[in-house]
Amino acid sequence: MPAQGIKGPSYRFIHGSTEEITTLKREAMRRPMGLSHAIFPRVQPHIHSWVNAYGKNYLQWHGLEVEFVITEPELIKEVLVKTQIQG
Repeated sequence: MPAQGIKGPSYRFIHGSTEEITTLKREAMRRPMGLSHAIFPRVQPHIHSWVNAYGKNYLQWHGLEVEFVITEPELIKEVLVKTQIQG
């Protein structure tokens, strides 16, 4: 995937990205939230942070398994349609 330009946070032995996700969520919950409808950085701070750092599609680690995260609506739609056709 990195050869295709898809990047993400580095793998960390055994835990993958889990510790970093937990840390980002804990930090987000400590900060007061203003009056705004922009709650995504508070609810999913790791996704918000990594989309800004690595782009709309990136890799993250869930333990020993890599996960390909897609946040582009058109690409999500394409994946869902092709999965439905093949399934």
